[in-house]
Amino acid sequence: MGRTERRLGALRPRLVERCSVLARDPAIGDSPRSAALGRTSLKLWAPDENFKSVNDQYCSCFLGGIGMTKSSWVSAVLRVETPWGHEEHFALVDGRYCGKALYVNGGHALSLQYHEQKEETVAVQSGRLLFEVGDPDTPLESFELLPGEAVHLRPGTRHRMTALEDTIILEASTTELDDVVRLEDRYGRV
Repeated sequence: MGRTERRLGALRPRLVERCSVLARDPAIGDSPRSAALGRTSLKLWAPDENFKSVNDQYCSCFLGGIGMTKSSWVSAVLRVETPWGHEEHFALVDGRYCGKALYVNGGHALSLQYHEQKEETVAVQSGRLLFEVGDPDTPLESFELLPGEAVHLRPGTRHRMTALEDTIILEASTTELDDVVRLEDRYGRV
């Protein structure tokens, strides 16, 4: 076994971990399949001797990182229907962060709620909100939240958002998605 094959052997676990195409390929075994490291062609091991095209058959390596096919990088945006409109979860990295877009129909409201652990920042992308917010032992403050404005909500902060017109809200938060304590709700979800 030459130096190139030994170097690839050391990279193979990282290749399999980072390249979902390889990770899903049941054919990974003990015969050559090529990939490129920089400009040097290396061999990955699979049972057949047929070298297949890069297009969704194996991933290629580049200096400074591992390149992958589009399907390895892209995931579908999850749509969640709600009584007030819908959410689109476009980012969820377990234990790190979540990104959502909330589409709230005019005249509808999210519940008056707080979170025990979840921390979030919400910003209006388009539309207008009546935003109600307060610490646990204080009366709620109400104000209109407009495009380009954001509110940071720490755990324990009571809040409710009511769309004065069709509104899109961007939310960046920690990942405790089920951490919702509803105090009041128009839709019977308390």
